[in-house]
Amino acid sequence: MSRSTVLDNDAVLVTRLDDASAEGGGRPIRHGSAVLVGVRDGGGALLYQGIEEAAYFPVARGRVDWLHAGELSAHAGASSFGETLLVELRSLPDAPGVTRTFGDKVLFRNERVCVYEEILGPGQLRPMHSHAPRLIIPLTGAHAVQRFPDGASREDRFPAGGAHWAPGIMVHEIRNVGTAPFWAICVERA
Repeated sequence: MSRSTVLDNDAVLVTRLDDASAEGGGRPIRHGSAVLVGVRDGGGALLYQGIEEAAYFPVARGRVDWLHAGELSAHAGASSFGETLLVELRSLPDAPGVTRTFGDKVLFRNERVCVYEEILGPGQLRPMHSHAPRLIIPLTGAHAVQRFPDGASREDRFPAGGAHWAPGIMVHEIRNVGTAPFWAICVERA
């Protein structure tokens, strides 16, 4: 099974599993502790085989699964496989003393990591809040304006299906200035 690297740094390794990954079979992908995030619906599935367990996961946008170290193999469906990101956790930075906001809904949390979703409707403002360094995976495209405590602002556009690493502690407010809801999965240290 093949995969393409999306993001590779000291904190995370993010790889894309898609139609090309499912073609031709091949050897399973070995991984450490990881988060599996579906970014495009499809008819495929991934077989996870860990030390003590095995499970199939459908490829579906917004599906988030926690995986202990193990192997993944792709199984094509009757239609397009879909697309998912495998987020292998290396060393997520801590942010001591920072009171964090873990989005709209916590999807998974243990002593090491918190995976949550952020959803901002068109025109919606999330007031000033803070985050540790984190990974952001937009499931929909976004057009947002951020404002920082010093009054500075920045306009950003994020394409759907990418992976963006925010390396520092961030204190900001964010407004969705786009015409559609913005939906993202975020991964940061718990």
